[in-house]
Amino acid sequence: MNFYRTVQSIPELRDLPRYQARALYRQNVWKTFRRWQLWAAFVLTLAAVAGLTALLWSIGLRDTLPEAAVRGLFAPGIPLVLFGQVRMHLVRPYLRAALKDLT
Repeated sequence: MNFYRTVQSIPELRDLPRYQARALYRQNVWKTFRRWQLWAAFVLTLAAVAGLTALLWSIGLRDTLPEAAVRGLFAPGIPLVLFGQVRMHLVRPYLRAALKDLT
């Protein structure tokens, strides 16, 4: 599985201007919610965020504001990046179909 940093890094959208690539992505990304894989990734993301938050809370990162900020940034960060990767992977067939319709 490739790592897609931005919408422009999706192979189907590389040759399009940035505004057109983003518009095409936004039109098709909601179609991925029809797939069970995205819902499984969503549930796992929620579980991972809750688990990491509980872990960081249990090891003592709960008292001061800087520690709460670390917990608030770290706990959701990694699972949300992974969820985004699953979503970008699942949107690619919809992008190919939309590009085929444009030509």
